[in-house]
Amino acid sequence: MTVALRASYGHKEIRLRWDGRFHDEPDHDDEVPPTPLEITQKVRFLVLDEIGCTTLANDERLFLDELIKHRHERRKPTILISNLPLDEFKGFLGDALTDRIKDATGNGRFIVQFTAGSFRRSDAENYLSGLR
Repeated sequence: MTVALRASYGHKEIRLRWDGRFHDEPDHDDEVPPTPLEITQKVRFLVLDEIGCTTLANDERLFLDELIKHRHERRKPTILISNLPLDEFKGFLGDALTDRIKDATGNGRFIVQFTAGSFRRSDAENYLSGLR
């Protein structure tokens, strides 16, 4: 998602649009590609993985905030996956997004937190040690 957003930098025709069309150009809906925000807003079921893996730039944070706000208001199913502990995850997202997630999950009833170690890491270490 952030790669698509970054790829749109410098392209006048790809930007966040509030009503789905430009006000300063004629109606050419079929010629204007959807923005990354529009694409992710419209999908029926969205899974965002690796949340918190990298620091978000301001525009990426605004993008994520607008996306989660839009999907929350329309009650569209969205799953956020992160390797961060819950307290760090909340700190990463900030107060506004955390409040929306808390509301959307029935005050946290639908948040699943796994605290076990990484199976991928231990399997990879075992695999790599066998190559020596």
